[in-house]
Amino acid sequence: MATVSQLEADLEAARVAEQQAAKDRTEQQKEQDRNQRDMAANASAEIRSLRERIEKALAAKRPATSRPTVGARGLSRKFLHQGCDYFEVDTLAHLDDAFAEFFGLNGAAQQMVIRMQSLAIADDALFGAVDALEVKSWAAVVQRAAILAGEAES
Repeated sequence: MATVSQLEADLEAARVAEQQAAKDRTEQQKEQDRNQRDMAANASAEIRSLRERIEKALAAKRPATSRPTVGARGLSRKFLHQGCDYFEVDTLAHLDDAFAEFFGLNGAAQQMVIRMQSLAIADDALFGAVDALEVKSWAAVVQRAAILAGEAES
């Protein structure tokens, strides 16, 4: 049977633990607020940089695409119509530099969207700009895959 002093010691330990938990929650909230402020402060520059990279990739004069290999055509068609796993997308990216570039830019845009959502960035204009870049870069991925699949002209 527990003694009064043991119960008091247990109660004090519980109080200390609760105080530490409250302190930890406060620190986590401060860290989240700091991350949110940093993201909001840097978002315009990051968006501008990403937009410039996407525009540069889209404007790049690419050599006329010779007939893609049967493997590249098959993977591209699978990507467009069935979906591919990571290994297949990686293989396709190794087969075509433009696909790799567009896919990488799309990934960067997706990561920015996810960060903004996770930090609850409430600026609709910033979020809309990032979302538009994600959509634009994805359209470039799909267009490049269609070219490689023989379903579109370059």
